[in-house]
Amino acid sequence: MSDYIPFGDLQFNLWQKNLMNIIREKLVQWEISSDKLSELETKESIWNIAFSKASNKQNRTAADVQAKKDARDDHETAIRGFVKEHLANNSKVTDSDRTRMGLTVKSGTRTLTPVPDTYPVGTVDFSVRLQHTINFNDELLHVAKLNLREYMVVKFG
Repeated sequence: MSDYIPFGDLQFNLWQKNLMNIIREKLVQWEISSDKLSELETKESIWNIAFSKASNKQNRTAADVQAKKDARDDHETAIRGFVKEHLANNSKVTDSDRTRMGLTVKSGTRTLTPVPDTYPVGTVDFSVRLQHTINFNDELLHVAKLNLREYMVVKFG
């Protein structure tokens, strides 16, 4: 699953506001208790205060920036838990709702892994006493090295 939470603080702030607004709007429809939302709203308010203080680059301290980072980490953790528990597998939450919230929409089918064209080749180097070093290379790289060695033996030998 790809990470649905934006990287930058400004993008995160806009995204979490949108997410929280949609959750508040659909709370009853999705049958989520309001006390679960209140836990998330507490983290949101701490984030909003810390973000607004740290956003003013002319009048902020290192403590303000650290408080914003800590608040974001706490809020992200709370959001991930809420999404996992109440939104990801809730049948009442539609895929269009998930898209509006910026969450990952499951495709419903499994993604097939392609069959590899090559295979790994391992070699063991035991030239150092009591130490075995295992090296893995791709089959094509291994064959290329063998061809180069044969060429060197034939040309120089």
